[in-house]
Amino acid sequence: MEYNRTKAGVDTLDQLTGNYSCRRKTSRWPMALFYDILDISTLDAYIIWCEINPGWNSTLPTKRRMFLQDVSKKMMQRQLLRRSTTP
Repeated sequence: MEYNRTKAGVDTLDQLTGNYSCRRKTSRWPMALFYDILDISTLDAYIIWCEINPGWNSTLPTKRRMFLQDVSKKMMQRQLLRRSTTP
């Protein structure tokens, strides 16, 4: 009975991470684990961001998608800058 009582949280997490996921098909379990951790951590970051900034793009239906795009650009920015200046 304990399993069924707590399953709703897992279902909600699967639904939310399934909409926008970085998961790719892989046969290596460390990569599958990395994709899961990345999906869950970006969902957590999005929830915290929305709690701190409730007015951020409040009228747009794709707020999470925009948040993920901003996060990914910021994660890549340093590497892109380094690659553009390296001969």
